[in-house]
Amino acid sequence: SQVAKRNIVTFLNDLDNVIKGFNNSNDVINGQGGNDIIRGLSGNDLLRGGTGNDTLEGGDGSDRLVGNADHDLLNGGSGYDTLDGGLGDDELYGEAGNDLLIAGEGDDFLSGGAGSDALHGETGNDSLAGGIGDDFLEGGNGNDQLNGDAGNDFLIGGTGNDILEGGVGDDYLFGGADDDWLNGGSGNDLLEGGIGSDTFVLATESGFDTIGDFEISADFLGLSGGLTFEDLLITQGTGANTNDTLLTIEDTGELLATLSGVQADTITNSHFAVI
Repeated sequence: SQVAKRNIVTFLNDLDNVIKGFNNSNDVINGQGGNDIIRGLSGNDLLRGGTGNDTLEGGDGSDRLVGNADHDLLNGGSGYDTLDGGLGDDELYGEAGNDLLIAGEGDDFLSGGAGSDALHGETGNDSLAGGIGDDFLEGGNGNDQLNGDAGNDFLIGGTGNDILEGGVGDDYLFGGADDDWLNGGSGNDLLEGGIGSDTFVLATESGFDTIGDFEISADFLGLSGGLTFEDLLITQGTGANTNDTLLTIEDTGELLATLSGVQADTITNSHFAVI
């Protein structure tokens, strides 16, 4: 069998360097200071930006990209890549493959791209987009925006006033602490707000959602797409749903959502808001 070559390149200056790896080799490239552009090309590469506003491009292969300090742009390319933004307000793009994206500190933007990706916002007010595939998105600390996009996604807001949108697919959304906004999108979704005053968005022709922890004294139901309270039929469930409230469009019979463990006679128009 053949063992891929490994080349180690370290620039011992604070200049703005343009650095390319070697094709068909596993490179280690350290940018150090300056605003560097580092391209790994093919191979399983380790790229470190160092200080400065750096651009790291993994290319083909399963790469690890580390932005470190300042405002960095990381693009994994194809392969199963690991991207770590570090300090600063960074942009991370996983692209093709099942990627791991870690924002670090700062207000960051993370895009998983194609594949089943894991995106972690950590500290800061971050924006996470899963892309195509069954993705895991975790906002961490801060007021974050999470969008699962296509696929059956798992979204956790964490601490802060977060916006969670499942997109297309059967998704699980958990707001976590503070006051969150949860919109399952298309598909049959499970929504749980967690601690705080949360808003669960309802819409017609977008699937049937289960709201697992609706709090009568704290949470709200957001009516979108022209829905009003007068359009709804609120009933107590039967059979397996005996302890649940069912929300249905009265004219069409379309079932919008189930409120688990909630008695129908406790739901009034004060729990709804047109958005």
